[in-house]
Amino acid sequence: MRGYTLNELLIVLAIFVIVIVAIFSFLLTAQRVSREGGDMAEINQSGRMIFKKITRELRQAREIVTELPAAVDSEIPINATDSIEFEDGQEEELYYYIRYFKEENEVKREVKRYYFPSNPGEFLPWDAISSEEELFATTIEGPIVIGGYVSDLKFWGEPVVNVLLSLKKGEKEADYQTKVFGRNL
Repeated sequence: MRGYTLNELLIVLAIFVIVIVAIFSFLLTAQRVSREGGDMAEINQSGRMIFKKITRELRQAREIVTELPAAVDSEIPINATDSIEFEDGQEEELYYYIRYFKEENEVKREVKRYYFPSNPGEFLPWDAISSEEELFATTIEGPIVIGGYVSDLKFWGEPVVNVLLSLKKGEKEADYQTKVFGRNL
């Protein structure tokens, strides 16, 4: 009867352990790469959705309400704002105002209208003045979430509006920047 020696069994066992460790390492690496790729895909999708919505509506804006700091060279001004409000240029009826803003790690959108309390059915421009009463705003839509994973949102420059969007999920980060030329401004 022929059997295996202890040395032979130890060598086979060592080779088996090395193969198992190699397979396990390969699977862990593949899983990590897949997760990172998924994170980057989610960041890119969220960034595209946010940019598409903001730029499309900004291009159609009748008037920008938010006072934006001037653009100097390609520098982002220290006082760049994280929200923007403008009059919607796509509505037939006047005085619909869209506001985009960052709240926590999301970009949100809301639609507002302004009025005097004595006549809440008559909507007015955002800068309407009365010697008797204060102008009020009512939110008629939203705020609704446009996209997530947002670490920073900045607006500056006029009439060309610069937009900077920074997103982060896990260890993955992405920055997007564009200039929006308003058609009606």
